Amino acid sequence: MMKPYDEAVVIPTIVMGTGGLTLAGGANAQLEKGDANHNDGVQVGFDAGSPTYTLNVFNTTDHSERLRIIHSADGSGGDPALTTHTWINVTTGHTRADLSKLAGTVVLNYDIRGAADLMSSTAISTYVTDGGDKAGTSCGNCTQDANGLITVNTSGNVKAGSYDLSDTSGGSLPNSDVSDTQTWTGTGKAGTSNVSVAFKVTHAAGSDLASTADYAISADFCNFDQNNGSLTHNCIYRLEAVETGDNTGIFEGTVEYLNLNNSTANGTISGEHDGGDQEVEGLLGYIQG
Repeated sequence: MMKPYDEAVVIPTIVMGTGGLTLAGGANAQLEKGDANHNDGVQVGFDAGSPTYTLNVFNTTDHSERLRIIHSADGSGGDPALTTHTWINVTTGHTRADLSKLAGTVVLNYDIRGAADLMSSTAISTYVTDGGDKAGTSCGNCTQDANGLITVNTSGNVKAGSYDLSDTSGGSLPNSDVSDTQTWTGTGKAGTSNVSVAFKVTHAAGSDLASTADYAISADFCNFDQNNGSLTHNCIYRLEAVETGDNTGIFEGTVEYLNLNNSTANGTISGEHDGGDQEVEGLLGYIQG
């Protein structure tokens, strides 16, 4: 089976509209091929001030716009085997202003199964911030500016998920058809600051990432807007396909489509899905494969 978290395989990919804002797009000079672990790029490690892994980042060699992370050494000054959680922080090439001007509902689709499985994760917390603790590897300093931090999900062990950026604690980026008020406004951070995604992966002591770990992750900001003036669908979908037999080289899979009808309220009116584009994240379960 082709798995979207397998860094070594080519993944069939469907791009709708612009494809959304992915880790392969935007403008961040620290996410270019071969870049090392940089404060404004990718940081993988433990809490702020603790050692981080030495690593380099690459795009996968297909069109799936995943980010490949290859470790080369543990950080100095600590013992990774004693830790019970690991942060994966990525500063994207997209700004808060980029996300704020997206029409309709903005949804974060992410898949960190490759890294989470290597650590046998037991819990995962997911955050989006417009300027968190880039100097370290935790999102600890984000809480000093609550409105700059969107707490996406802190429940369960969700390795791949789809969540909108409203109805969260801290900052919120709601659908403008529901509310014109955005509370995602980090103090002292301009809208031109690049947005970061941060994953806190909880695991047993000794189940940390290896010094030579190699894995791919994805984190996409998609948007959906169905109203009288717009039919917007910007997202990227990576397919899990199954080979028809041993060494046939032919992979098959299915794609399911859902029709999002225009809705004027957060509820079902005449048979359409609940809220149309306003609740679309609940319909994207198949983003996980």
